[in-house]
Amino acid sequence: MAEGKVLKERLNGVEKLFPWIGALIVVIAIPVSDDPVNIWKFFALVTSAGILTGLMLIPEYRKYLGIKEIRIVVTIFVLSMLIPLLLSGAPLLQQLYGVSGRLTGLFSLASFSLIFLIASSGLAIKTYKKMLLGVVFAGTYNLILSVFENLGIEPLKFDNTYKVPLGSLGNPNFMSAFLAIFIVVSMVLALDASLSKKLRGFIILQIPLALFELTKVGSKQGFYVVAAGFVIVIYLLVRGKLSKVLRLLSLLAFTGVGALVAAGFLNVGPLAGFVFKNTAQFRYEYWMAGLRMAKAHLITGVGLNSYGDWFREYRSLDSITSPGKNVSTNVSHNVFIDYLATGGLIHFLAYLTISILVLVNVRKYLKSSKSFDPIFTALFAGWASYQLQALISVDNLAIAIWAWIFGGSIIGYVKVTQTDSTLEPQVKNVNNSSKVKGRIASVDNSGKGIVFGFVGFLIMALIAIPVINASIAWRSALLSRQVENIVKVGKQWPDDEIRLVKAVGLLINNQQNKIALDLALSQISKYPRSVPLRYYIIQNPEAPEDLKAKMKSENHALDPFNPDWK
Repeated sequence: MAEGKVLKERLNGVEKLFPWIGALIVVIAIPVSDDPVNIWKFFALVTSAGILTGLMLIPEYRKYLGIKEIRIVVTIFVLSMLIPLLLSGAPLLQQLYGVSGRLTGLFSLASFSLIFLIASSGLAIKTYKKMLLGVVFAGTYNLILSVFENLGIEPLKFDNTYKVPLGSLGNPNFMSAFLAIFIVVSMVLALDASLSKKLRGFIILQIPLALFELTKVGSKQGFYVVAAGFVIVIYLLVRGKLSKVLRLLSLLAFTGVGALVAAGFLNVGPLAGFVFKNTAQFRYEYWMAGLRMAKAHLITGVGLNSYGDWFREYRSLDSITSPGKNVSTNVSHNVFIDYLATGGLIHFLAYLTISILVLVNVRKYLKSSKSFDPIFTALFAGWASYQLQALISVDNLAIAIWAWIFGGSIIGYVKVTQTDSTLEPQVKNVNNSSKVKGRIASVDNSGKGIVFGFVGFLIMALIAIPVINASIAWRSALLSRQVENIVKVGKQWPDDEIRLVKAVGLLINNQQNKIALDLALSQISKYPRSVPLRYYIIQNPEAPEDLKAKMKSENHALDPFNPDWK
């Protein structure tokens, strides 16, 4: 496989930054704000996307920004978000930023899309390999954190109510999912003869430690992902030695086992006793609520990151018993259902098409190559691992980034290794002078790279900083215990329903009922579907009885099966 068959010109900034974006998003967590995890990952995501986009928009290289078909689909995916943004009626800032603790709104999805597009453009093979080593780096960092956490030490000063290793992810399910992806990628890299023996030995030693930490985390989904990834790796390792019949039988066997596991999550079939647990039943309720939302709001969706606003209305009567009348969620625990329910049909189909294009490139590569390729195998196994957990989990920034990086890298890697170089224009080293006529040209882009990259960073930083400021201010307000600070930050821009509800509840708990009522009433028009905000108004001794009755009636409309509102 000849390196650089497609994109001879190399933007140094892109090649240097891209491999470490995923790792940066995973490891960054700074305990100076109310949310020490997600706001910093959001900042790292959007600013990295801004820098990369700025670099790739240098005029001389703009035409190489991805494959045409990929550009079209990604553009549709991004533009489709305007439909719910403008027509769903969901709170605007909630759709742009996402709910706090998630931050997977339009800005994040657009950043994912840009990173995917750049990854698919055909970077250097060594760049994709460095990106895989970035997974190892992020995994190593989290293993180190986990060792300290097992000893009762919280290096990142988390308020760890779970009492299990959280690493830099802040949640056991997310920690489990990332460790699984890390283990799967490490299994492949351990087989890569091009890496030094010391590095391969280091990677191999970490695999059993990561498996041990997976048991300490206590979330089963990581083991399912590791098992599936192991099967994929073994199949790709031996497929070149199998006949067509054996390859077909192997695929059928894998599909059958996968179907049994899926059935087990629904408490059906021989694996139900091992796979099924209460959370699986809860997920089923969440999935069905999401599908009901999608059916009722097929074109516009209910609004980006607005699943939680509609969950109570579309949940079933059975959900009042299990998971319980007061249990709510702001995600369906299935990424595909989330896209359909919140973004609408076009948004969902665009995302599905992106996934299909990745699979098309996987099939293209496998048809043309029978030998074991560690880079391709790691990319595909990592991408497939994410997709499997995405069927039963949520779209967390530090996990979701790998779907877009791995998926785009698969397309880019196939392009680099299989496209005929004679079909592509060539540009010699961009930092050196050369001929400008014919098929060989050069561009000195060092100055332009700095300018375009900085502008991209600045624009996206200006988008992210208000969220960071609000989170830091909320932490300071809580520490100050001053009523005026709680009220001020509770409604600070950018608006956030969860922060507002916390502020109102905190004021009521401290007997500041009149102030709490005024704050709730002044802000409720921004969150017309907020059941918790109405609940606090109902519970407030200062609220008039007619207002309480009105709030109770509105909550009954928003949460029709809950007996508390009847």
